[in-house]
Amino acid sequence: MRGLTDRLRVVRHVPESGIEEGPAVWKPTRKRLCVRNCFSLIEVLTVVVVIAILGSILLSAIGSARTAALVSVSKTRFAQWMGAMEAFRLEYGYYPVGGVGSDSSVALHEGGMGQRLVSILEGRNEEVNPRRVPFIRFTDQDFADPSDPDSVLVDALGQRAIHVLVDGDGDGRIRVAGYDFRGSLGMVSAPDPGTPGREVRTWE
Repeated sequence: MRGLTDRLRVVRHVPESGIEEGPAVWKPTRKRLCVRNCFSLIEVLTVVVVIAILGSILLSAIGSARTAALVSVSKTRFAQWMGAMEAFRLEYGYYPVGGVGSDSSVALHEGGMGQRLVSILEGRNEEVNPRRVPFIRFTDQDFADPSDPDSVLVDALGQRAIHVLVDGDGDGRIRVAGYDFRGSLGMVSAPDPGTPGREVRTWE
């Protein structure tokens, strides 16, 4: 009790007689203050876990939003390319890629087809575009490696597997490569096997 009394001792000023002890008044010790004001290890770990979970959710949401934005950019890019191919058809009566008589899927990333389409639509291929009409001007963002003249075309996600789907039989519907949709022209891109990505379809 003496130790407790020493810790709880309070003083008051008494005129002429100096300092004298008064009645014991409770004062929280340092140990008790820590119990009341300090966080326990479990509480700290709980906060850390909650922050980590919220951070992962936020990063996932940001990633999904970024992918959705790039898909939208890819569709806009493909729409420009298809617009140039439609303009070519109005000029010559047929599309610069694909056959006539049946629907077809043309892989732009194989056999130099992408480079050939670029040269046709930019008016540099006199064999297919004898009037050398420039229907579009491709930009650096359209290529995997702009410094390489033989570089393949890519979408905004960087995906190289790009196909042009053509309504070759003229029935206003394309049924080819497992796809079935209304239209005379379409484009689709997909990630390389084993790599993350998302398929982009112009008709969706």
